[in-house]
Amino acid sequence: AVLGQQVDREEWAVIEGPQGDPLRERIEAVLLRERLALPTEDGFAFAHPMFREALVARAKKGGRWAAHNRRCADMVDARVRSPDRGPRLGRHLMAAGAFEAAYGPLMVGAKIIGQTEGFPEAMAQLALVEEALGALEARASDPRWGELWLLRSEFTLKQAELVEAERWARLALEQGRAHAWDDVVVDAHFQLIEILVYAARFEELDQALVAMEEAVSRAPSPMNRAKACFLRGSAAMSRRQHDAADRFLQQALVYFTRERLRNWVAVTQRNLAVNDFRVERYESAVHRFGQALTMHRAIGQRSGVAEALNGLAEVSRARGRLEVAERGYRMALELYDAIGSGQRTEIRLNLGLLLLEAGRVDDARAALEDNLAILERLRWRPLKGATHLALVCCEAHDGRWRAWDGHMAAAEELLDDSGFVDEDLGRVAQRAGQMCMDAGQQGRALRPLALALRQYEALGDTAWTRGGTVGDIVPNLVTVDQYGDTVELYDLAGAGVPIVLDISAEWCPPCREMAEWLEGESAAYSEYNNVRRAVNNGEVYWITLIAQNNSGGDASQSTVETWYDEFPHDLVPVVVDRNQRLTGWADLQYFPSTIMLDENLEIVEWNAANPQAGLQAMSDHCEANGLGERQ
Repeated sequence: AVLGQQVDREEWAVIEGPQGDPLRERIEAVLLRERLALPTEDGFAFAHPMFREALVARAKKGGRWAAHNRRCADMVDARVRSPDRGPRLGRHLMAAGAFEAAYGPLMVGAKIIGQTEGFPEAMAQLALVEEALGALEARASDPRWGELWLLRSEFTLKQAELVEAERWARLALEQGRAHAWDDVVVDAHFQLIEILVYAARFEELDQALVAMEEAVSRAPSPMNRAKACFLRGSAAMSRRQHDAADRFLQQALVYFTRERLRNWVAVTQRNLAVNDFRVERYESAVHRFGQALTMHRAIGQRSGVAEALNGLAEVSRARGRLEVAERGYRMALELYDAIGSGQRTEIRLNLGLLLLEAGRVDDARAALEDNLAILERLRWRPLKGATHLALVCCEAHDGRWRAWDGHMAAAEELLDDSGFVDEDLGRVAQRAGQMCMDAGQQGRALRPLALALRQYEALGDTAWTRGGTVGDIVPNLVTVDQYGDTVELYDLAGAGVPIVLDISAEWCPPCREMAEWLEGESAAYSEYNNVRRAVNNGEVYWITLIAQNNSGGDASQSTVETWYDEFPHDLVPVVVDRNQRLTGWADLQYFPSTIMLDENLEIVEWNAANPQAGLQAMSDHCEANGLGERQ
């Protein structure tokens, strides 16, 4: 019974010794015959927890409990090498009264439980650590108190309990300074920077980074310097300083790889992947996320597995592969829910945004409202603001304007106060503004559009904040084509010929007619046949962007694949207008709409209210320059 609810027959034999073989066999036979135990592959499990508890109570009453646990601890120490060694050894030593010896295994056990079982369970293990220190009557100057508080801070941060996480970290820092616990002070600074980055409190980061470097200079171990590099990289990445982030993280990775610190290697690879993703180096991001996923799985770190799955899903969503992204988000969410991670709120937000892109507004609302309920308790203001902003789109879609007002006010307050910026927020705010304009709510549209402008300006990306005019260069669009390849709009051009941008929707009959005409299968646009001939002759470049799917939601990779299967043309690339960015930028009112560009991607003709202005201008250009004359 001391071994636990399940008993390994070989472990029991090691504890009792050879002389106990006949008795063990009789006891097991009786337990199984009376159905007090159930057979397992390695031994048996008590059928009724209360029966085991009664045996434990007898051992305690008879004064045998401590001795039994001592023998179990000796067996675990000598024999067990599985990940549960630390938790088991620590618990047996505690029960044996060996509190000094129990401290190390209990702390190791807490970290393992946090990685494999969940953070609430890990917090329960830390309660045993505190009990051990109390039983030892550890003095206030004992640095093990600081180690305990920092681990509590780490686990509460993982649960997105930001206030509690900061309280424990600052307690460790304060007491560490008072008692000259140099290593604890350094780790407390590390933890506080993690919290500031997590909470998007960027205005406090510079001072925190300076304090961290001062602490590291007093405890200048190679590991501390590597962790400082890692955190400088994380801080730079959170501020969109991508080159600096890459430089710091690569420096940290060199040390972690050399020392074979697999967990740190995996985490650093994951952060490098996030940095690659944010600068749209998608192939590199997928490679790094894949490496991190493999390493996290190998060491049984479920939170790391979930974060890598989320990263891969983010790349798939950016490429328009919404079905693949949704599967990845749901797999990550299942893991996060299982371990009690607060980061499940980030996944639910990502899932809600994906469902909005797919036009599944009711499903998006359910995911986002669930997320908001969780965030009310966590006080995670930036993510709460982002969730309110996504719900603004849901309310605009359903015409629930009173609810729209409430969510919009909350989004403005939370996002502006926190200073949190993200590409998704700019796109979602811009989309919310466009939806208001489509519904005739021009007054309301100004607020999300202004929020989008603030987001884009903070990101240093203002190209998408306004519609273009003749003479402007059309903004670049990183997207995915009919073959599933990541492409840039600027890369599709460059052939030295003028360009027609055709913005269409899968559900749109006139768009389909235009595609059939381009193939030569329809007379619908016969007045522009010189343009069609010029495209076939390589004298004009035609790019089709699909903005919406058959349901009116955002197009995805599968949308453009289906479109190309129906309307194949070897000279016409078909790409996703990701998040309808170009549609929103151009303020298009009709599908299909055409924009004429010169060979340098400069707008020659475009009119949001006249969908064929670009095609007409290209036809005039062809006639004036003798293009499209060959059949």
